[in-house]
Amino acid sequence: FPEAEGQLLEALRSQPSRPLLGNIGALYYAEERFEDAARFYDRSLAIGAPSAMQYRNLGDADRHLGKPREAAEAYRQARKLAEEDITRNPRRAASHSLLGLVAAFLGDR
Repeated sequence: FPEAEGQLLEALRSQPSRPLLGNIGALYYAEERFEDAARFYDRSLAIGAPSAMQYRNLGDADRHLGKPREAAEAYRQARKLAEEDITRNPRRAASHSLLGLVAAFLGDR
C-alpha cells in the first residue's frame, strides 16, 4: 500500500483526474482510512460529471465514519444516477446491481 500510495500521489501532482482521485480514495478505503477516502471521493466528484459509483463510494466512506445523514445523501445521489443509467441503457447489469445495493443501504425494499 505505501508504494501504491506514493505512486498515486506522485501522479496526482502531475495531472489530477477524476479516476486518479477515485483510485486514491479506494486505496485509503482499503486501508480503512475512511476520512482520507471520503476527502478524495469528494474531490473526484468536483471534476466532471459525477457517476453513481462515485457517490456510492462516498456513501460507504461516510457510513464507516458514522455519518448516517451524509451517507444517505450520497446513496440517494447514487440511486438517482443509477436509475438514469438504467434508463439510458437497460441492459447494463452493473447499473442494476449498483441500484439494488444503494437501495438496500437506504432501507428501500
